[in-house]
Amino acid sequence: MKSMAADWMLLPTGELARNHTVITDNEGVVLEVVPGILSEAEFYKGILCPGFINAHGHLELSYMRGMIQPDRTLVGFIEEMISTRQKEADATKIIEKAFDADNEMWKAGIQAAGDICNTAHTVAVKSKSNIRY
Repeated sequence: MKSMAADWMLLPTGELARNHTVITDNEGVVLEVVPGILSEAEFYKGILCPGFINAHGHLELSYMRGMIQPDRTLVGFIEEMISTRQKEADATKIIEKAFDADNEMWKAGIQAAGDICNTAHTVAVKSKSNIRY
């Protein structure tokens, strides 16, 4: 386990609080945020933010990861997105990749996500997720 403290911490409630400690497991997953500065904590000047918001996502398109060429113009990206999506994977693959992406976001510290969806494929993923959608 690891603990980090700072002058300020953005709490999961959205409150900006002085002198708190965040405790993580060895992989960096936040386990707890406690008031006060623990003696073993690494101290940082500034603000710690143990949770993030993904303000705009497309979880149902997670299966397309790596299918679109990088460094495209916006028009090129949209054209390739449309043509690739027309070859849509089956629902099982879409759901499997959505679960993978949801888990990856949670491990990266994302606590909430605004997700754009055009199908019901990701309803089960979102209902079982630790992330607030």
